[in-house]
Amino acid sequence: SCSKEMRGLVEAWERSERSALGQHVLGQGLFQPRQAARLTEAVEVAAGVEASDGTFVAAPGVRVGYVFLRNTGETMAPLILHFHGSAEVAADYRSQELATKYAGLPAHVLVADYRGYGWSGGEPSLATLFRDAEAFAE
Repeated sequence: SCSKEMRGLVEAWERSERSALGQHVLGQGLFQPRQAARLTEAVEVAAGVEASDGTFVAAPGVRVGYVFLRNTGETMAPLILHFHGSAEVAADYRSQELATKYAGLPAHVLVADYRGYGWSGGEPSLATLFRDAEAFAE
């Protein structure tokens, strides 16, 4: 779902990334995917914060997971799109400790996984992160 303007850049980036990271020590361990269970229904994870899990189609045959932290007191609040750290999964943000940090924000937070993380399909890479981020933002 990459825009026409970005497609060539992303494809070139993917080729360069595979070549550079595959040959360099920095490429080893850059992504640290792990699996996580998906919620079947929304749950309150902190006072004023409800978490629900979902997926979106990032590419044909590839679904990427997310956790939506809804601020129950601010229904018209803006949305923050957050891509977590490389050793985290979106499900980590359902913990009371992390959810409480976001409870004071006058916003909703959508925490997106990378491909291959949580309940997402595919393989993580910087190029697919850019492509998926654009799709999430649309």
